[in-house]
Amino acid sequence: MDLFTSREMLGEHDMWYCPRCKEHKQAYKEMRIWKMPQHLVIHLKRFEYDTRFGQKLEHLVEFPFENFQPGRWSAQGAQEESQYDLYAVCNHSGGTLGGHYTAYCKHNDTWYNFNDNWVSPTSLSSIVSSEAYLLFYKLRPKT
Repeated sequence: MDLFTSREMLGEHDMWYCPRCKEHKQAYKEMRIWKMPQHLVIHLKRFEYDTRFGQKLEHLVEFPFENFQPGRWSAQGAQEESQYDLYAVCNHSGGTLGGHYTAYCKHNDTWYNFNDNWVSPTSLSSIVSSEAYLLFYKLRPKT
């Protein structure tokens, strides 16, 4: 999240068009969450296209299962005290030219592995993997 929301200078091919002076200008962009949603979906960058076919990024990204607090990445900053719990993970196995999608989903405090028409209970240790592609979080009710 820190890399995704960090301030980034736009390149010479991505210049910002200023409506006031009607010119393209070198500028910075910064991503922030404007309002904390009920459901937060985090897309992990798994593909890089600096070649004709690109490549799949296989880095292991660790992520929290409970009490995820993304407030520091919100436009309001740290005063946003929303907490999220993970309820699903979409996985991609394979490469840029083909692959297979599976999912882990939580139901009644048990995690399940969904693979086409096959569903089975799974352990927490198998959920965090280099195949994780999308993370689905639900806002925890305030007490």
